[in-house]
Amino acid sequence: MTQEDQNNKKSLVDKFSSAFERWMPDSMTIAFILVIVAAVLAIVFTGAPIFQSTESQKSIADSMAENFWNLLAFSMQMVLITVLGNVFASSPPMKKLLRKFCSLPKSTVSAYIMCAMLGAVLSWFHWAIGWMGCIVIGKEMLLQAKQRGIRIHTPSFVAAIFCTALVGGSGISASQILYASTPGYLKSLVDEQTAALMPESYTVMDTAIYAQPLITVAVSCVLVLAVVMFMRPKKGSPIEEITPEQEAFYSIDVDTLHIDKSTPAKRLANSIVLQYIIVALMGYWCINMLMNGGFMGISINSYNYLVLTATLACCMRPRIFVELFVDTIQSAWAFVIQYPFYAGIFGIIVGTGFDKVIAGFFLSFATTGTWPSIAMLYSAFLNIFVPSAGSKFIIEAPYIIPVTFQLNCKVETILMSYGYGDCATNMLTPFWWVLPCGLFKIDYHKVLPYAVVGCLVVTAYYFIAMFFW
Repeated sequence: MTQEDQNNKKSLVDKFSSAFERWMPDSMTIAFILVIVAAVLAIVFTGAPIFQSTESQKSIADSMAENFWNLLAFSMQMVLITVLGNVFASSPPMKKLLRKFCSLPKSTVSAYIMCAMLGAVLSWFHWAIGWMGCIVIGKEMLLQAKQRGIRIHTPSFVAAIFCTALVGGSGISASQILYASTPGYLKSLVDEQTAALMPESYTVMDTAIYAQPLITVAVSCVLVLAVVMFMRPKKGSPIEEITPEQEAFYSIDVDTLHIDKSTPAKRLANSIVLQYIIVALMGYWCINMLMNGGFMGISINSYNYLVLTATLACCMRPRIFVELFVDTIQSAWAFVIQYPFYAGIFGIIVGTGFDKVIAGFFLSFATTGTWPSIAMLYSAFLNIFVPSAGSKFIIEAPYIIPVTFQLNCKVETILMSYGYGDCATNMLTPFWWVLPCGLFKIDYHKVLPYAVVGCLVVTAYYFIAMFFW
């Protein structure tokens, strides 16, 4: 490929990225738009009245209001998943361990591969730990690389580790996996006829922890990393290393050395004994739960309890835990205010009978063999507009699960298919790039071209792969 061809290719990617950023509203605006879209479609296809319910048809307003607060408990669960994962990855012992890891790579290629794969593994266990872990790993690696003379192109490096982590996030902490493992939760999202066909829960061993999903996600991680590394500037080309300003910013850390004991209140806030009494109480339950039930006994609440226990243990002192918690709570704002509107959309879809219309549409052309790939593409498309796997699944479940039963497909397969589509287009959405780009002090547009190409390649891979499930 000539230099002119390379420039034209890059120009097309940049144009696509710029157009995407120019026309894509923020996630709150999208939530409002989706409420209106769902309402209009329900009116058109079911004849639902807008304001006043009738004996035969519930109105849009009533359907939305009656379900608006149904996700309050789940919203809090998702806030904790996000924040605790971030705090755990930023805790002193984890940062120390990750810094030690960052001293291992001796070359540019090994730095990309080792950091990206560690991020993917962390994300598979807990997407928020992987998300924040990539920030900690990436900043430390860029700092050490600058000091050791390893030349790393910052935009492609940030893209590589986060794209790999986003794809790796289709593991045991994925929202639909934890929904499925919580007794009775999936049943509450579907009609009574479909619910009667379902078991109380699908364990993580049924969905995410066996050969097929493990191989699928591993191949996708390798594929997206290879794509981004291929796109990075070639040897001898100018690269964009971290600036002195970025270097200074990456070096900022939470003060864990200064222990203020000037007052009784401050002594308590810095008390290791106080914190570890709580850790001992919580840890006993966690160990007992894992010994008795293993991974099969994990629900969304027990998962959060495990992570909270580990996070408190790693933070060691109440002050450190609180400071890190406060620093990262802003990353969870969307779960607090947007989820009620997604619950409202769920209410409109189910309350008006629009879920049956959508199910009929898919049944008109999907087959047992094609449904996993179709479900993946639909999940990938809708994720661009609803960039949260948990809230989007609330919208999709009322019709994709009944279709799955009617086509005689495995629910476990469709849960994973849903997750793969979601993870693929996470690479496109600003929702998932705002925090990391802000903490790396890097322009979103410099990273997005790599993410766009990675998304297209991985989406095509998943589409093909799901035909073999």
